[in-house]
Amino acid sequence: QLNELHPDWCLRTCKNRIDQWLCTAENALYVPLCEAYGLDVTRFGN
Repeated sequence: QLNELHPDWCLRTCKNRIDQWLCTAENALYVPLCEAYGLDVTRFGN
């Protein structure tokens, strides 16, 4: 859908933007979700 909204962007640009948003969301939610499920936040070497 992003490419449909911005036909002037190539598909790679759209993919990069989506990947960046997903990475940002994952980083923002990591600690709260670990705490909610009682997991060790430092288990991946944070």
